[in-house]
Formats: sequence, C-alpha cells, structure tokens
Amino acid sequence: MKFLSLDEVAEILHTSRRAVISYYKKKGLPAYKVGMKILFIEAEVQDWVKSRQIEPTVAARRSAGKKILKMYNPNRNSPGTRHPNKGGDHV
Repeated sequence: MKFLSLDEVAEILHTSRRAVISYYKKKGLPAYKVGMKILFIEAEVQDWVKSRQIEPTVAARRSAGKKILKMYNPNRNSPGTRHPNKGGDHV
C-alpha cells in the first residue's frame, strides 16, 4: 500500500491542490486526514479516477482550446499575414 501526498495526487490528476481538496470534500475522492495532512492511498485514487470522469479545470480547457485554434489557424495572431483570397496584390 503506497500513500500519496496532496501534491502527488495533484500531479497525477494534472490539476491543482485546490481541485484535489474539492474532489476530496465534495466528490468523494477517498483520503485520510492525519493531523494537518491529507493522505491518499494510490490504489484508491486510481479506482476513483476509473470510476468517474474528471472534468478538466477551466485553465486546462482554455489552454486546450487555444492549442486547437492554433492548429487549425496557425497564422491567426501573426501580424501582417493576410488571407490569400482577401486583399493584397493580385496579378
């Protein structure tokens, strides 16, 4: 049985410490309070993740959205670029 710290769980879930605490308090993420520390059992965290789909944080959704936009329109924010069929010099 391996115990994980709050920081380790946040890293595994690719989220913030605050989000992990919220999952613990409001969404049933199994954890054990020992003094001032919150500890998690690795297997229980894995089971919890498998049993539910965790929504990405707002920042993660925003970041993913920007990456997708850039993939489909890489020149969107580049100054001085023009659409080939709009404006510019035509021969």
